[in-house]
Amino acid sequence: MFGFHVRMDDGWKGFTMHLQGAIANLPKDAGKVVEEGARHAVGKVVESIDRQSRRWTPLSPYWLREKERRKWDLRILLATHFYRNHMDAYKMDKYKWLAGVPAITHEPSGLPITSIYHFMEFGTGRIPARPHFRPVVWEMKPAMLKIISSKGFKARVIR
Repeated sequence: MFGFHVRMDDGWKGFTMHLQGAIANLPKDAGKVVEEGARHAVGKVVESIDRQSRRWTPLSPYWLREKERRKWDLRILLATHFYRNHMDAYKMDKYKWLAGVPAITHEPSGLPITSIYHFMEFGTGRIPARPHFRPVVWEMKPAMLKIISSKGFKARVIR
């Protein structure tokens, strides 16, 4: 028997799907199922950012003026689009995919993009939290479990 679970790792840097158990006995499409789930999650996150469908705290008057001055996108999480455009599903190994952002430098700020993710998702002392990955994961949970179960896997989602 083998199982499948989704685990929120390391301060919600993204979510990682793992297949556990007898790798030799896994169906050939098991890795594809994990990949599809991760890619679908990224698509949903990008869609929610593009549509501004979350109830995020509005931008501060200062930041709104600054974005206007720099001729940046005035929507939340979309100043330069660099952060949003680097969201993807990344293959960790045959049965493990990460839906999130890569460990690269955010060109406009010089910060690691994973730090930008953390600031946006959880907030800081000055920046309000604007969760965008966590809500998608929990909204997708029932559908993910159904897809995984239809492939013959036992599934559970772990925080």
